[in-house]
Amino acid sequence: MTAGVSVCERCGTADVDQQCCLACGAETRFVAEGAAGTVYSWTTVHRGMPGVAVPYTLAYADFDDGLRLFARVDSVVAVGDAVRVTADGTADVFHFAATEVNAR
Repeated sequence: MTAGVSVCERCGTADVDQQCCLACGAETRFVAEGAAGTVYSWTTVHRGMPGVAVPYTLAYADFDDGLRLFARVDSVVAVGDAVRVTADGTADVFHFAATEVNAR
């Protein structure tokens, strides 16, 4: 399967490359790595769990098919900025990468 994010049609759980939801067993919708979205909202976390480097940014991004995903962002973003889905090859996680047009 191509790298990307699987999103549950029933409960909305997002995971990396799953054909069915690990939380409820329903079918998933696939969002390919590199899919473009637009930042809906974001926040910067300044106090994290032990062992997690702070600060880091989290964002909701909207996609053309109506899907809204929540993930960590690899750079500074603003509402309306373009981002793309990026899978992390070292772990079963995904994040958003700002497009070069919006890179700050």
